[in-house]
Amino acid sequence: MKPTQLCLDDSILSIADIAVNPEAVADLIPWELFEPVREAYEKARFERSKKETRKKNGEAKKRVGRPPRCVRKLFHISEEDLEECRDESPGIGGAPAYGFYCQLRAFLIAPLYDCEPNAISIWRQLARNPRFVRVCAFDPADVPSVRTLRRFNQIMSQEGLWGEVSRITVQNNMELGIIEKSGSLVVDPTHHDGFASVKKPVKACRECKRRKSCKDVTYTCDVTDIVAKSRNYKLPGVKSVVVSLAGSEIPIAGMALNARVFDGKSLSETLSFVKGRYPGLEIDVVIADGAYDSADNRKIARKVMHAGLLTTVCPRRNKKKKARARGIDHVDTYGVPVCMEGMRMELLGRDGQRGQYIWGCPVYHPSRSDETLTCNSKCECSPGSKNGRVYRTNACDFPQVNWDSPQHSRRHKKLYAMRTQIERIISRVKRMLSFERFYGRGKKALQGFADRYVTVFNLVAYAAWAI
Repeated sequence: MKPTQLCLDDSILSIADIAVNPEAVADLIPWELFEPVREAYEKARFERSKKETRKKNGEAKKRVGRPPRCVRKLFHISEEDLEECRDESPGIGGAPAYGFYCQLRAFLIAPLYDCEPNAISIWRQLARNPRFVRVCAFDPADVPSVRTLRRFNQIMSQEGLWGEVSRITVQNNMELGIIEKSGSLVVDPTHHDGFASVKKPVKACRECKRRKSCKDVTYTCDVTDIVAKSRNYKLPGVKSVVVSLAGSEIPIAGMALNARVFDGKSLSETLSFVKGRYPGLEIDVVIADGAYDSADNRKIARKVMHAGLLTTVCPRRNKKKKARARGIDHVDTYGVPVCMEGMRMELLGRDGQRGQYIWGCPVYHPSRSDETLTCNSKCECSPGSKNGRVYRTNACDFPQVNWDSPQHSRRHKKLYAMRTQIERIISRVKRMLSFERFYGRGKKALQGFADRYVTVFNLVAYAAWAI
């Protein structure tokens, strides 16, 4: 099989028969790659079973919620009690545990059956779909319960094992050439519908006598908040940042984010997250939308990834300026001169000595002309010029335009055009893989949710490449 660069679009999914045949994905995936994860999971499950046994036998106190620091003395729980009561085994008796790979298959293959990736939906799919049971390698007479599936997901999320599964899958695709290392990173946040109550204190805080004056309140979910898409569109939910390499419509990472965090403030955490997960990844350019356009973010991209930041112009509070020049009507909020015919001029270059941008006519300039445009004011605007009107603007008057890499240059527009791939990735994650709703609680659960959709997407890409 020859490594080829894939764009994971609907046509490839149809050709590979992946969307209608999840069994092909399950058969083609090299599950042995996740053996280190299985060992870590078995160890974590063993330790958790020991703690549950000690609590059941009364050897350790049960924790009720997570009270804030100011009232922890009211619900004192010593971790030393847990350390002193360690046994050699979690207990005697009980049903044997379900296999790691069976449960892993259930969570990673379920989205291909148009099934939401939560314990209840997966259990229902197992109960009504014998083919799904065979794909997961469960015994048809012994299907795991909702509690068992939920417990598996909790251990994987709390121990960060979903992140390890995602890292292994993406790294394998990079080595095979399925994901091309283009040197350009595309970043974009998205929101997911959340079902946790917004800023609801845990039970310990609700029952505390100091709840009205306490400033250190612990909430049931620290990532659920109001997502404001516009002034009239607000809903409770969570956010995650999707990251991909330009030229490949396959995500390489997803990072959990609090819903109230402004998109432009998440770049430092996102780049550090990607750098920590893939330390050998070399990036030259980070591509993002206008919300990330700021001098601070450009410094962050240079410091963390040693890369430049490519964004669109964010006009913010800048207003259009009236131009006192022949043939020029005004300069708009994006820093682009508009001629008397209402056409935006094309950027020709920069004058470094004077600190000026040089703009040319979009109709008559030989290197910037557009054949679809016509001008009826040539005699009035620039009667003696063959190439049309040329106009200069001072860079200091338009700080919204990045002097080092002007957003209106052709090179910038060509590179920024690759950002649209992240929108298609997000659409497929939500619509095709059913990762639109988040039913969990807490940042670790949300991070596991993001790692799962990155893993599923990459597994489908691998199957489409290997088939």
